[in-house]
Amino acid sequence: MQAIAKGPKAQAAIDFMTSYGVVILVIAVALTIILGLNALNIQPGPSYCNTTQSFSCGGYVITTNGVFTFTLSQSVGGYINVTGIACSTAINSTGNAPRYGNIGVTGASKYYPTNGFTKGTILFGNALKKFSIYCYGPTNVPANGILGNQFIGYVWMNYTNPQLPAGYSVVQQALTFSTEYT
Repeated sequence: MQAIAKGPKAQAAIDFMTSYGVVILVIAVALTIILGLNALNIQPGPSYCNTTQSFSCGGYVITTNGVFTFTLSQSVGGYINVTGIACSTAINSTGNAPRYGNIGVTGASKYYPTNGFTKGTILFGNALKKFSIYCYGPTNVPANGILGNQFIGYVWMNYTNPQLPAGYSVVQQALTFSTEYT
């Protein structure tokens, strides 16, 4: 049987191991407390749907493949005939249209998921209407995302109003929103 080493080197080794053991124990206890209190639970920014004076936003959600579904009502007066909707992650340089995707705010079917929007949709006063549209990012493809990640977007509507002169249409930013990918 081998004898246990004694002396200053052995004592230094024991002191070293004890010091590090205590530090590791303190860190483990601190991590247990932090995780137990859920203090590291990082939440995405707040969800919101801000509209211009003429519109009201109901429920809204964006899927990981970039489809934004929302309900909208209007207070323009009477009814409006929606001829196009666009959603983008940014506003163009003049501030009056989307920067990506459906920049002309048209009713072209490629900008809408199946049955998501029909050109000529009528919005009556405070009645909520559900829309589904693709939101576009810098690569001009739908803004795909990871489940739970934050998304911020802007929606424009192109519409006619019977109170306006014939053939006159309005392109207006209808809402700004922030939500998580679902």
